[in-house]
Amino acid sequence: MARTRQNGEGSVYRRASDGMWIGSITIGWEGDKRIRKTVSAKTGAAVREKLRVAQAMIDAGLPLDDDELTVNQLLDRWFIMRHQVASPALSNYETIARIHIRPTLGRKQVAKLKPAEIDALLSAKLDSGLAVSTVRRIRSVLAQALTQAQRWEMVGRNAASLSRPPRAPRSEGRSLSPEQVGQLVTAMTEDRLASLFLTMLGTGLRRGEALGLRWSDIDLDHAVLNHGELGTVVGKSLGSGAAGTSRWWGVH
Repeated sequence: MARTRQNGEGSVYRRASDGMWIGSITIGWEGDKRIRKTVSAKTGAAVREKLRVAQAMIDAGLPLDDDELTVNQLLDRWFIMRHQVASPALSNYETIARIHIRPTLGRKQVAKLKPAEIDALLSAKLDSGLAVSTVRRIRSVLAQALTQAQRWEMVGRNAASLSRPPRAPRSEGRSLSPEQVGQLVTAMTEDRLASLFLTMLGTGLRRGEALGLRWSDIDLDHAVLNHGELGTVVGKSLGSGAAGTSRWWGVH
């Protein structure tokens, strides 16, 4: 059938072999070679709508919907867009993706990814002996990448968000007895981090809070410590993370 074209759209025609409607639009150039995006549907109106969406995404500078896009390719795009991921977390996300996500799901097409496949991955990771917290991070990284794919209009749903997060077993909180505290203080007297550990013992600061401490957090005149920012270790360097809820401790 002859090609038809309405104002502002690409080439649209009906394929004789199977009756499917085909549309294409120019999305760029590589030297003298035209790069085109091709879509198909059962009706001409559906093809024209797909072309309209594609043109809108081009005009907005967004990546086009790609039915062949794999999980590996999505992760690559997401990590390149570094402003989408907090810097201290980026290295951890890349490691999780490389070790736990890419080997199993990397070649899967994003548009065809199913919650059951992600549930199976998470179950396999738990069975391998990984901690529940680690498996939850695997799911979180994948869910965040797919959320970005939704913003880019690459997928209509987030398969990772529809999967079931693993439940952490309930456990009793642990604390040191006065005798154990005394033994710990004696043992770390000569340690270069003794001041840090003593501060954590005396205030109940978590590791991230203690790593984020600055001299400006301590008010020696009033004997208080006010701190609300978390510190994060990335490799061998220390960086500041997002501010948390400000808390006060007495310093005696």
